[in-house]
Amino acid sequence: MSKVLVAYFSTKGATAKVAEELCKAENGDLFEIKPEKPYTDADLDYKVKDSRSNLEMADESCRPGIIGKVDDMGQYDAVFVGEYDIIGTRRNKLSKLGVFETNCPYFYFSKTLAI
Repeated sequence: MSKVLVAYFSTKGATAKVAEELCKAENGDLFEIKPEKPYTDADLDYKVKDSRSNLEMADESCRPGIIGKVDDMGQYDAVFVGEYDIIGTRRNKLSKLGVFETNCPYFYFSKTLAI
């Protein structure tokens, strides 16, 4: 049987709900990606040019610190990653954050799957 990790970052809970359902369906392990400094509603206001989320998306060197990490990625056969777009795109950005490094199959999902 394959071992699956479902890792997610959620600001309002929509991605978390999708991650939880996916984790149940895959009988996987769930890992929440948490920023060291939680996001406020003002941080997430994409309409404000200098909001935290816009600054982080515009500058690749400007990424949030992350609490925790997955220690043993070698135990997983597949990884599903869900995120709200404010932390950037896909595996290379998450790897730069130190969340995980893996060579196993990687599947991206976003909160839009909750619709």
